[in-house]
Amino acid sequence: MTTKEEIFDRCLKEWGELIQITTAMEELAELLQALSKIIRGRLNREHIAEEIAEVQLFLWELIQIYDLQDFVDAQIDENLIDLERRLNKTKGKIDPTPTITNYTRFKLKHTMTREQINETSQYR
Repeated sequence: MTTKEEIFDRCLKEWGELIQITTAMEELAELLQALSKIIRGRLNREHIAEEIAEVQLFLWELIQIYDLQDFVDAQIDENLIDLERRLNKTKGKIDPTPTITNYTRFKLKHTMTREQINETSQYR
């Protein structure tokens, strides 16, 4: 079987760097769109998995094109340390429960009239 690196090399030779970068941006946008649908209450696990896989392939390709593996690995390690530091700072201070519900409530508050909000105790 052909390795992913060989396939990426062929893509680069066949379509060029600019097309690969443009397509990577398009795939990132498609993932953003799929994730935004979750907030609107439309979870499609298969579609999200497909978009993540496409983005991951392009990320691997960009890493190969620009020879970034060592830099990316180091940055991931640094980001994980920073993430753990932030988690330790906020431990117990943030309510992780249904953020989508909170977001929906926020949107409703900002699209409803003041009278509608006052009439509906749920949104106070």
